[in-house]
Amino acid sequence: MVPVNSTTQTLDEVRSWWALDAESALSAVISHAAEGLTDQEVRERRQAAGPNVLRSHRRRTPLSILIGQFRSVIVALLIVAAMAALFFGEIAEAAAVAVVIVTNMERVQYA
Repeated sequence: MVPVNSTTQTLDEVRSWWALDAESALSAVISHAAEGLTDQEVRERRQAAGPNVLRSHRRRTPLSILIGQFRSVIVALLIVAAMAALFFGEIAEAAAVAVVIVTNMERVQYA
């Protein structure tokens, strides 16, 4: 492994990249600030680590999020509470519980 700093941390041991100075970060990845990587180094790194791209995540549809809500016991209890409130004519309470369920649904979507 390549030492990163004077405490001889290796690249695999470094977790706080933001805390490293530029020189230490460059030496950790074996690069040069002025020249960058050679074409050969780029080919070798792509071969070893794959392309430098972000993984795309499939976006969940609102229906799949709604169905996923039923996996939570608490959400199921809230749905039962909303239905009970409707049954007893408590429209405001049912609406309040529905707002909580929808808010949770949006939180799950963007989490």
